[in-house]
Amino acid sequence: MKFESQVTADDIQMLKAFHGHLGPWAFAGMRMGRYALKKLKANPHFGIEAEAWCPGATPISCMLDGIQFHLLHAGWDTVFNRLHPW
Repeated sequence: MKFESQVTADDIQMLKAFHGHLGPWAFAGMRMGRYALKKLKANPHFGIEAEAWCPGATPISCMLDGIQFHLLHAGWDTVFNRLHPW
């Protein structure tokens, strides 16, 4: 995934494979993760932890997968809420 604001068709397909389907909340989460990393000027070589809260029910919780997808796929470590205990 590119560290640019431009979303590619590959990004969308990988998000769909990661989350299980493509929906607006997962897509919004991916954009949120991307925006946060850009604003923080995060360096992928040093890692980053993320903490996110939202209602524990779909469809809003799909946003967490979108955020996590971007952080994981971009090469950063993530620490997420109890919905994703891996």
